[in-house]
Amino acid sequence: FPAFETAYAEYGDEVEFLMINQTDGQRDTVESVKSFVEENELDFPVYFDSDLIATQTYGVYSIPLTFMVDEEGYVVNAHIGAISEEALLDFLGK
Repeated sequence: FPAFETAYAEYGDEVEFLMINQTDGQRDTVESVKSFVEENELDFPVYFDSDLIATQTYGVYSIPLTFMVDEEGYVVNAHIGAISEEALLDFLGK
């Protein structure tokens, strides 16, 4: 998450960041994720996919998974696994 926090602080006015957590209620709960976000002082928005609708819509098969989605909602790039700050900036074209 540090790479996303840095990128959000730098480019949050240019790029919409949506962090979506697969919140299944067992491994992750809304409360546990909110606590993690607060403890780590993360500023980017975090959303909860409790019904796994985003997971199904975007065909998520591995986590973490980073998508770049265009203004029309189409996935134009994806990165499987953890992403470094350098790779994230490259991913964003920065």
